Amino acid sequence: NKSGGLGGGRVKLMASKRIPGWKRTKPPPFTQEEVDRHAPLIKSSWKILLETVKWEDIGHMMYINMFALEPALEGMFSSDARIMGSRWLDTFNTMVNDCHIPSKMHVRLETKAAFHIKTGVRTEMMDVMGKAVLKILQDNLGLHWTEPVAEAWKWLWGWLTQSMDLMLTSAYQESSLIQLCWDTCLEKNTQEEIGKRLFDMLVELAPTIKESLQQPRQVMALRLVDMMATIVAFSEDSERMHEEISGLASRHVVYGVKTHLFPILGNVFAAMLQETLAEHWTLEVEAAWGNHYTEVCDLMQLEMKRWQKHAPAALGLWERVGKKWTPKRLGFSLSSRLYQMFPEFVHHFAEEYRHDKDKTVRKRPDDGSMHSAVSAVVGDVGGLSREQSAKT
Repeated sequence: NKSGGLGGGRVKLMASKRIPGWKRTKPPPFTQEEVDRHAPLIKSSWKILLETVKWEDIGHMMYINMFALEPALEGMFSSDARIMGSRWLDTFNTMVNDCHIPSKMHVRLETKAAFHIKTGVRTEMMDVMGKAVLKILQDNLGLHWTEPVAEAWKWLWGWLTQSMDLMLTSAYQESSLIQLCWDTCLEKNTQEEIGKRLFDMLVELAPTIKESLQQPRQVMALRLVDMMATIVAFSEDSERMHEEISGLASRHVVYGVKTHLFPILGNVFAAMLQETLAEHWTLEVEAAWGNHYTEVCDLMQLEMKRWQKHAPAALGLWERVGKKWTPKRLGFSLSSRLYQMFPEFVHHFAEEYRHDKDKTVRKRPDDGSMHSAVSAVVGDVGGLSREQSAKT
């Protein structure tokens, strides 16, 4: 059942999509001796319960017991207890059937990560839910509720609690929260709608910026939503973020974007998320997004300042090269230099270019060799010494 979780029921946001890029966690430790001793008792007693009590009544009783033990939890759920109970029982019954393979139970819990986050499930809730489940068993099993059976069920619930704790700890990490927020935005609105809302918020927050924008609203809206999607993607892959920020920074310099715009954009992105997520824009979500955007923003501003410092000299040198040599001649000269410094690389490159058959990864020249070759050619054409060219 797509809308069910260990907490059951629909609570305002329904999506149960797996968090993209989320790393799996290892299941809690267990011994095969424990599994072999407890699993048969758990399954046999559960079978007796299903034969004794109606299916729809078991789930309903679980929620009734839970709310009796902890009345404050009732406010978390918006659906009828019977409906929620039926959904919970679908999931829990599967857990019981898999109790002889604990790792499988853990994987099933992981698939409910997004649902449990959106419903606000916390590890500490497992204690009251466990008491509610044990009360159902104790009240209905009669003489079948023996000490070994009670011990087996306590073992199972203790293990599930550890599994839930591991899963939630991982799922509540900042990167996962950021991706989850973005998923929710895309479920509620199209990318075009998000982009237009971002554009309108930006103009509203910084009215003077509209005069400097060279593209129409529709184009700028798409750029803004692409930028936000990229920032979200960076939350799952910090290595990729550091690799790509430099290229993004260079393009923003070419576009004439000023570094002071990024804090403003951060406020716009946060405002859009807050507006879309409504009551689910919690302090935890706000902190996760704020920390991540600050890291991206600081890195982007640093790279843009570096590009702004060197760009005029690099572009000026490139213009001088373009006036003296055609692209074909420049390419020929560069390949000649590379052949002198790294003949094996040029040979393999030429073979692969002609035949496009050999997909084997070849050894490429190290950065120092490539840098020396490019500096030599550009320096020759631009009228600079090799040292000047390399520095530029």
